Amino acid sequence: MRRGAKAGTLAALLTVIAGAALAEGYPSRTVEVVTPFNAGSTVDLLARAFTAGLEKALGQTVVVINRPGASGTIAISSVATAKPDGHTLAFGPNGQVAIQTHLHKDLPYKADSFEFICQTWENPFVIAVAPNSPYKSLKDILDAAKKAPGKLSWGDIGVATVPNLQMLTLAQAAGVTMTHVPYRTYPEMILNAKNNLLDFIVPSPGSIIGQDLRVVAIVGDKRIARFDGVPTVGELGFPKLLPGFGGLYAPKGIPADAKQKLETACAEAVKTENWKTVVERTDSVLAYLSGAEFAKRMAANTQSFGEVLKKLDYKPQ
Repeated sequence: MRRGAKAGTLAALLTVIAGAALAEGYPSRTVEVVTPFNAGSTVDLLARAFTAGLEKALGQTVVVINRPGASGTIAISSVATAKPDGHTLAFGPNGQVAIQTHLHKDLPYKADSFEFICQTWENPFVIAVAPNSPYKSLKDILDAAKKAPGKLSWGDIGVATVPNLQMLTLAQAAGVTMTHVPYRTYPEMILNAKNNLLDFIVPSPGSIIGQDLRVVAIVGDKRIARFDGVPTVGELGFPKLLPGFGGLYAPKGIPADAKQKLETACAEAVKTENWKTVVERTDSVLAYLSGAEFAKRMAANTQSFGEVLKKLDYKPQ
């Protein structure tokens, strides 16, 4: 009995020591932050600004890994199936979790497959045309679409992404049909728009900085100062569209101490001037939420997008 008691006490002591060592040791190597879009995209720029602050707060090297494709699910799948030790994380928008999990039966993750660390930003989108486009406003686009159903074409960053569903919802509300052209990266989509191979595109505002395009509407709650005088779709009489937002998350099951360190580091990273500058420069919105708040918002957003997908008659594949 005494031996058993001593053994139990020793085991408990070793567990405490091991836990303390783990807490002290994380992160023990380079932290990889996977993002679902190409280098130079708005999400990539945000990821690099954010991870610079995260690296300083963690005291360990943090690198950004770009894995675009399949509407962002390639990147998020790689994180979901990674070892849950806090050294492989995702930094990205809500669509890959809140939308794509409704659409693909074979995804290696679900909406509850992650530990949400912190929300860091919200992202509006814009409706833009070539500078020589005959369409001067969203009304011009919708009027043309009514006259020639299915003829007008628009581009966005992929099937059932946030901007894609926003545009489909808008088209449904306006009673028009148009042809969707999905793109893997922004540069090709923007080039095709400038060459009038598309009637309009729905990019993030940060992705068209320095590009010769004309913005005709803001797909977001507020106007954007850089596009002086351009109204939001809400101002034009359309219903509020579900927003884009994003942040940092990890595979389900990371150690509690690692999650706590990441949450603390995240709160520090969003205070850096570099982060604030890049958020402003990309016309994104500073919108920090704690891990618990981020998880709650993602769960609600997942449910809301499920309802949108049913209304648009999307079927799981």
